[in-house]
Amino acid sequence: MAQEYESRLRYERAFDPKRCKASVADSIGFHSHQCRRNPWKDGWCKQHHPDTETERRRSREKRRLQKLGRSPAVQLQAARQEIARLKTEVSRLKAHMAENSPPASDAR
Repeated sequence: MAQEYESRLRYERAFDPKRCKASVADSIGFHSHQCRRNPWKDGWCKQHHPDTETERRRSREKRRLQKLGRSPAVQLQAARQEIARLKTEVSRLKAHMAENSPPASDAR
């Protein structure tokens, strides 16, 4: 979530209401300045508006989970669970067949 800009040092510019109110890092990463974009909604630009950031975060998480679901480790785990489920089903069916099968006759 973007932070609102506030000038902390005496040489930094004061808050400009005609610009986005997000505080962004400079190219080096040690200092911050007010975003240079024009405000879009509620004083924030499209990139830094909290609603846009939330939507972008949801989208990113959805893509990450989809990618994780396609990983070989997750597919292997799902296959092992399916094999275990099928084995229990087969043993249940064998027990059911043994209980309900007609008695073997010795008559020829």
